[in-house]
Amino acid sequence: MRQGCDILLVDRRLRSSGGAQKYLVELTKALELDGLKVHALINEGDELQAYCKSLQDAGAQLHRFPLGDKARRESEQAIAEKLLELRPAGVHVNGSSNALDAVLEPVLGGSRGGFFKTFTIHQSLLNESLYYDTRLKGKIPYSYRRRTIRSARRYMGLYDAFISVSHVNMGFSVESLGIDESVVRYIPNGVDIGVYSPSGRGAGEVVFGSCSTLSPYKNHELLIRAFAKSGVSAYSRLRIAGDGQEAGMLRSVVQELGLQERVEFAGHQANVPDFLRSIDVFCMSSDSEGMPYSQLEAMSTGLPSIVTDVGDLAVVVRDGVDGYVVAPGDLDGYARSMAMLCESSVLRRNMGEGARRRAIENYSSQCFISKTQHFFAQMVSGRRRASAL
Repeated sequence: MRQGCDILLVDRRLRSSGGAQKYLVELTKALELDGLKVHALINEGDELQAYCKSLQDAGAQLHRFPLGDKARRESEQAIAEKLLELRPAGVHVNGSSNALDAVLEPVLGGSRGGFFKTFTIHQSLLNESLYYDTRLKGKIPYSYRRRTIRSARRYMGLYDAFISVSHVNMGFSVESLGIDESVVRYIPNGVDIGVYSPSGRGAGEVVFGSCSTLSPYKNHELLIRAFAKSGVSAYSRLRIAGDGQEAGMLRSVVQELGLQERVEFAGHQANVPDFLRSIDVFCMSSDSEGMPYSQLEAMSTGLPSIVTDVGDLAVVVRDGVDGYVVAPGDLDGYARSMAMLCESSVLRRNMGEGARRRAIENYSSQCFISKTQHFFAQMVSGRRRASAL
């Protein structure tokens, strides 16, 4: 173990909540449990106070840096100076953003600090390209996509190894960006199966639910319209947890469909386990995903799911076993799945039990911790061997 800093984590976010933020907190805990000294370098911003506190509570020593179009040189200088000050064994970057990538490329590319450089792939190294492939295919100029891929290839060439939380996006990165598969480790997210445990809800009207930010790519409108079309809204309810830019539009859709008494907007949930224990079926209707924590949390809680076939959702949820998988944007298919699960308590119970077993076997916190610790132990020991030569 080093006297100063073993791992410097670098991240750029706009808000405190989200899967990538939760991931970095869990990563910090795993590294601290393994005896590594962790520092975190996070961009400035008033909306990040809760995120920064979570990182500190997990054991990271926190540093901030400016980030913005007008502060690019200042950002580069701040990060370079922090690298010289801390002299970490390794630098780990938590996902891709245009603003952060532009700052890190000259800093990491010009550094002679002797540290290893690793990177977590969340959704896609080309979020735009992945989204275009699934929703806007044929509408984006090929020349733009080619330039974007060429730029990403150059930037990703700076890193020694990668963690991918998504099996699907790992394949995309290897095939489209030419990353050597041997340096990419698939480590899916993990959840605390003790905290996210079943409640044994009693009989009563069936409650469908979702829990995520109300963002365009989450496509909650599909979920609401499928609920209306399913024919079960008269004797079931839909609870939508979360907040975001789509809230006003979604409330208008509910009013248009006359579902004000059957659809509840539950807002931000401070206690997600309790929210999940208040519903019977978990729903994700996204147009784009990676490996969402909310899906793993729902499965650990023993809930059957209805999900769209994007990202790793079809990898995690076995169609017809743990829930139903429908094509992105398939209103009829989503409505049929809601109707089938609403009408059979036996089906809901069997699928929920299967989901819980799958979460325990493959997506527990302990699985994530052990695989993550092994990855970084190899990187640290490799760096030490290189330094000794």
